[in-house]
Amino acid sequence: MERIEYVEWRDARGVTQEWTDIKILKKMDSCICYSVGRLIRENKREIVLLPHWGDDPPFGCGEMVIPISNIEKRKRLK
Repeated sequence: MERIEYVEWRDARGVTQEWTDIKILKKMDSCICYSVGRLIRENKREIVLLPHWGDDPPFGCGEMVIPISNIEKRKRLK
């Protein structure tokens, strides 16, 4: 069984849907996201985290491919 992990990671934010003052846009920042799930795969570039899964046969939903460079904190859960 894959291990369960808690991951804090930095993601992009934005895509305004209306004209926005440049002064406001200059203050925009990325955001921290918080995810928990099964660690399905990990390599030098990314992890695949799966928050929803079933066992017969093994299946999942809601997978996240998170770049390693975006991860701020991660912890294995019991």
